[in-house]
Amino acid sequence: MTAERVVRRLAAILAADVVGYSRLMGRDENGTLAKLKAHRTERLEPILARHTGRLVKLTGDGALVEFPSAVDALSAAIAFQQAVAEANHDQPQETRIMFRIGLHLGDLIVEGDDLHGDGVNVAAGGSPMQDLLNYHAFRAGRRFKLRIRLNGTDLMCQMVEKGIGLAILPETAARRSQQSMAIRVIPLTDTWALRHLRICVRSFKSLPAHAQRLVEFLRLPTPMP
Repeated sequence: MTAERVVRRLAAILAADVVGYSRLMGRDENGTLAKLKAHRTERLEPILARHTGRLVKLTGDGALVEFPSAVDALSAAIAFQQAVAEANHDQPQETRIMFRIGLHLGDLIVEGDDLHGDGVNVAAGGSPMQDLLNYHAFRAGRRFKLRIRLNGTDLMCQMVEKGIGLAILPETAARRSQQSMAIRVIPLTDTWALRHLRICVRSFKSLPAHAQRLVEFLRLPTPMP
């Protein structure tokens, strides 16, 4: 019996969902569904057509879209959020439909018209850096209103290069992107920007010799650039 070959391809994934969908549906189910359909047909679909996006699936309050490049995905995400903001301008605050958007560039498994893989899951989820920022914002009595969530330093730096917002990311990643992009790197010295990493093992003594050497190497102080 011949094993079926797994088809993969590199693509940019956009995952979108509605902020506070359950609350909106509980308040006005018919009105929310009508507005959601209008956002999809009048804004999302035309924008996808302009930016070579393929609608993979609808997921109730959200959508999964494939793009051939990260630039197309980012441009479409920005255009859609701008269109949604304009449509919401004259709507009451409590009934506005707002979207969270996650972007990720990665290797995907193709199954018919559907896509699977870590890239899909990562696009739909958050990131450790996002969790860190949310935590410190909460401690300061504030909160983030995320509109576009980028999972990948290249995507973040491309956004900055286009003049849209700023990116908070590890300095090594920023320096690497600076070599090919017109961006400026500003080091952060605040205490909240310092991350303390931990190595987790069940028992150091039970590790094989090569793993113990790796742990010891990782514990060495990093030389300053």
